[in-house]
Amino acid sequence: ENDDTDPLRRDVRVGPGRIGVIFEDVARGVGARVAVVTRESPLQGIVDAGWIITSVNGVDVTGVGAAAAEAVVEKRGDQARRLIFEAPRGVDEVREIALEKNALQDVGAALAPDVKPPTLETVPPGTLLGRVAPGSRIVSVDGVDLTGLDAREARMVFGKLTGTAFALRFVTPAVTPVLLDSVDFFDEKTFDSSKAAASAWCEHSGVVLASVETVNRGRQGDRIRLWYNKLDRRNLRPAVALAVEEHSQGIRPSSVAFGGDLPRPPPPTPPRDSPGDSPGRRAVKKVVSIFSSPTKVDEEV
Repeated sequence: ENDDTDPLRRDVRVGPGRIGVIFEDVARGVGARVAVVTRESPLQGIVDAGWIITSVNGVDVTGVGAAAAEAVVEKRGDQARRLIFEAPRGVDEVREIALEKNALQDVGAALAPDVKPPTLETVPPGTLLGRVAPGSRIVSVDGVDLTGLDAREARMVFGKLTGTAFALRFVTPAVTPVLLDSVDFFDEKTFDSSKAAASAWCEHSGVVLASVETVNRGRQGDRIRLWYNKLDRRNLRPAVALAVEEHSQGIRPSSVAFGGDLPRPPPPTPPRDSPGDSPGRRAVKKVVSIFSSPTKVDEEV
């Protein structure tokens, strides 16, 4: 029986006896994920291979390997158990690449300014193409730790190295799957009223935004368009889905407080996850909101 409505999480209650699952290590002795679900398992159709067990009757098992996690499950085999699983997540890719001196200079020129650790803003042509991506972080060069340095400081380290070839360790963050969707807000009174309505909806729904833009509708006036990633774990919550559905039906939360202009959101990491920045895109400031009766939806022409 699964008691969790989060599609990336399973809160399962099973009775006494074997659970019919074989686990394997996620890493060396740390983390246990499902390798096989047997036909007789009460977890058939609930979890699949790759799901990670995180808790057994409230005992956190994220810090132990498959053998220890299985022991915790079996030790409580004479009683009903509550098992919590999480969907498999992407893992950062670690790669060590040898570069010649001139290629190292190209890497230094491609680093994003004022970002720690040194992070590729673009991938320079040559050896690195197809092996790393924008957003990849350089954590060391020939064993020298770079994690506390920004681009300028990393270039200084590069300049002091002697020799003809160097080993750089890159960490490329796992890519979050992206499926963008949007909701529009338009108030005939003023543009600030549209901003307030958008802010109230964000507060009501708890949505995590990818970006915000102003859409020019000519004589109809400007409107606010909120973009969000439907596959972001936080946007899979029932509250967000309900708020989107209510918005499509013309049901609006109403703002009782709105303070100032909308600040610009921080860029996502890695940059390729972003739908792109444009001058009109800004983040929405949270406001206090209450629920109001339905109002007529503006229809676009």
